Amino acid sequence: MDLYFSRNDIVQVGATTRNNLKVLPMGRSKTQKLVVGDCHGVLQSVSYKKGELVSSFKSLPLGIPIECIALGSGQGQRDKIFISHGQTIKGMNKKGKEFFKFRTNLTENIKHIYVHELQVWTAGEMAYNHFVDCKDKNFYLFPDKVHDMMLVPVVGEHEHNPVMANQDQFVRVLQASELYYEASAEGPVRTLHHVKPKVANAQKPRKEILYATSGGHMGQMTLDAEAVKRGWKHSGSSSACVEAMNVSLDLTEDGYNDLVLGKDDGTVEMFSTRAGLEQISLLFKRALNESVTAVDTGFITDTTLEDVVISTYSGKVITLSQATADGQILGTGDEKIPNDKKIKVLQRDIDILQSRVVKERERYSKVSDDLIAVDQTFHVNDKFVLDPRDATYILTLETPMPIFTVAIQSDVAIDLLETDSNSAILSMSPMDPEKGNLCVATYRMQESSNRIELRMRMVEGHNGTVQAFVIPRLSPKTCQVCAYRIHPLCLQSRTQAPAKDEKERPMNELKFSGAFSLDEIHAWLSHCLPGIPSR
Repeated sequence: MDLYFSRNDIVQVGATTRNNLKVLPMGRSKTQKLVVGDCHGVLQSVSYKKGELVSSFKSLPLGIPIECIALGSGQGQRDKIFISHGQTIKGMNKKGKEFFKFRTNLTENIKHIYVHELQVWTAGEMAYNHFVDCKDKNFYLFPDKVHDMMLVPVVGEHEHNPVMANQDQFVRVLQASELYYEASAEGPVRTLHHVKPKVANAQKPRKEILYATSGGHMGQMTLDAEAVKRGWKHSGSSSACVEAMNVSLDLTEDGYNDLVLGKDDGTVEMFSTRAGLEQISLLFKRALNESVTAVDTGFITDTTLEDVVISTYSGKVITLSQATADGQILGTGDEKIPNDKKIKVLQRDIDILQSRVVKERERYSKVSDDLIAVDQTFHVNDKFVLDPRDATYILTLETPMPIFTVAIQSDVAIDLLETDSNSAILSMSPMDPEKGNLCVATYRMQESSNRIELRMRMVEGHNGTVQAFVIPRLSPKTCQVCAYRIHPLCLQSRTQAPAKDEKERPMNELKFSGAFSLDEIHAWLSHCLPGIPSR
């Protein structure tokens, strides 16, 4: 079945992070509201009414990023909005009025939250906490970073068991403050999603979980109180990290919800997940050219067909509406927007932006005679990971504004490789080993792009640092430095168990003995191998 979608950019906010977009439940209106938070700490809600975008509320900036947005799951809480920033959790109603504030005693920033009546579950970088009526109830410290959290009734139908995605390639299920069981994956687990059946079936108590890894792998697990049962696996069309996942929309109208993925290379993919199939099948694929941070679905621009709602790193909130092959948007709802009205709205937005630019230029000209702007802060979304399939490192740099140039400096020898997705012009400079410059290169962007992906190969046995100097297309020119450590055994990657064809191969075994502690040998491993936490 061929699917076609029409893109509609509905609102622009500040830079966003993962889990910062939610579609509110249906209310009195025929369309649904969506709420989005950004890195400036601004929370805003918008919706369409009579074909025009209407703002429900917009909060003042908190000064620190909103880490996570969640909707309540208890009785009367499903339209309540809960956000986390720093170590604080706030609750707001659909009109933006604050009704709850909880300053926790945690030391980590709260990156994941789940709220059910008086219970709050949180997860930071390494730790999980459970609060009941704002008092500590349960706690668990993980051996590696937490990337995602959800609550699933695994042990019993009335239980709330945290299911965690970890960097060390495990999916873990907790019961109170104890590890209930764990299951390994093909790579660091980045995203989880609980597939809820359309009709509850008491004869099938197993809960279906979909997971995705930072290397693009996807898989299915079914959980119950006894053990984990594995289902289908999919290697993915690329090694891009899956940042967002949603299974709540039946695009093919076959009675089964389909899978929507958002990746860090800007790719949006949709898969059919019919029951009984051993593999999922690709239905639709589109490139947005910037990282996807969240995916949800709802009746946003139309009252009869649901949209796929996507937020990107630079702050764009986009809807993909079902359309025909020639681009005609499907649906007959009252909120369908005529083209002439779209043009009027866009022209009005352009006029408003132009007036703002004129005012800012006037304000800047008044102070520029005496003051010189030398600093302009911006956030860089960066990633430096090993691709074990071809033994190369992938460096991804992304900013909310277009990139002007990127300079690379390294005190270890590296080879910069060509990539199909990179159209920047590479200029190499002579090496200067005496000053520790074994690689100096500059990438100059030809096209206006917020994202650049570099590939490099290096030889094992050397310890050093690779630095990336990112200069955006801003005035005055400013630079931000991102540094990455190169380990002596940098081309090694973790695996849970050898593959079937590798079990019969001879294996090497290295043993150490002496007067050293467990902390010391862990520090040695962390220094020599990538992917080992420092503590």
